[in-house]
Amino acid sequence: MRLVVDEYGTISGLTAQEEADRQKLQRLVNARDLVGLRRAATRDSCDLPDFLGLTALMGVAQLNAEDRMKLVEMDAYDRRGYIAMNEAWRSDEALWKQLVELGDPTCANTAADSCLHHAVKDGNSAAASALLAAGASANARNQCEYTPLIQAVTCWAPQHVSQVLLDSGADWSLKNNKYRTALALATQKRNWRLAELLRGLDGDFYPVTDPQGYCLIINISRYESGSDITFSITERKGSDHDVEQAKRVFERLRFIVKIKKDLTTEQLDDFLSEIKKSRDLAKHGSFVCFLMAHGSHDCIYGRDGCPYEIRKVIERFQTSVCRSLEGKPKVFFIQAGRGSRQDRTFASYSREETRYNLTVCTPESDFLVCYANSPGSVAFRSINTGSLYVQTVCDFIEKNFRELDLSTIMT
Repeated sequence: MRLVVDEYGTISGLTAQEEADRQKLQRLVNARDLVGLRRAATRDSCDLPDFLGLTALMGVAQLNAEDRMKLVEMDAYDRRGYIAMNEAWRSDEALWKQLVELGDPTCANTAADSCLHHAVKDGNSAAASALLAAGASANARNQCEYTPLIQAVTCWAPQHVSQVLLDSGADWSLKNNKYRTALALATQKRNWRLAELLRGLDGDFYPVTDPQGYCLIINISRYESGSDITFSITERKGSDHDVEQAKRVFERLRFIVKIKKDLTTEQLDDFLSEIKKSRDLAKHGSFVCFLMAHGSHDCIYGRDGCPYEIRKVIERFQTSVCRSLEGKPKVFFIQAGRGSRQDRTFASYSREETRYNLTVCTPESDFLVCYANSPGSVAFRSINTGSLYVQTVCDFIEKNFRELDLSTIMT
């Protein structure tokens, strides 16, 4: 398929067969025949555009709540239609699970309206959630500099649609081509409930970006023999479970995740210097670092068995040496022993072994450093499931990030 856009912004270039396939899907969308659409949609046809760039994916995204209710048999519902509405949402979720696998969730028409713009315009929260989960940008802009959140405000979309966008990294402070923010527009339109929601963000909070942040995972699990430390360093079996869990959770939170494994102290020092100087940090609203290794007191051990002070890791990202993270939250999760022995490993946890003391400290403004244990104690890790600390932290963050701030979650 080779598309051509002329001077008037109209699209051409589909083959006769592609145009026939596109029209078939369009007829199904126009007829609200979602069952037929699920059967007919393919990876090749789902993104075929009409002359304005509209695709079947965009068409379904525009089905509003009233349209979806018509798709459900209404002979089994209570007087408020709860059963019918639930069936409509379940139908939507199943359809969108298929469509986002077939189509491009980031595509846009000739006016730069993305699929997400179309979804929020008509209050389709199921479509919005699926598109965001599949990689659609919460801050995509159309020709008028409207983000999906601004689109939701101007079209009086239900408040839960705006909440879906905010939970996925929508930046409420962005302005349209008239220099108006979503909050200013909500106030102008007397949408007081949404204005109150957005005004709550316009205070002592960090700005939200998309991606929301940069997550660095450093895991040192294998050690070289012949080191000069006083105990034998063994492989940190089970730590890969922690890496995968942290990666999964923070990718869900729309962080860019970078993983480094089994570095020597020299390699660790060089890598931290490289990250500190990276211009990419300026694009992100926060920085998270998981540091997982054998340790003692306030050091970790590199693959070569040499100690590396944890404070040196943290100091690399202080404002005085890393301007890209100035005024942004910087969070460090440390899974390492702080006693005179290395971490203790178990095939499974017992009641006594699962007890640990979480230490949270803030060395300077915008920093939060969270240790798996208190000074002088060891850290526990399971071969089968990973460390209790990292697994619990990730689980609590995933379950509570919408309602609680990180300091509250950690304490």
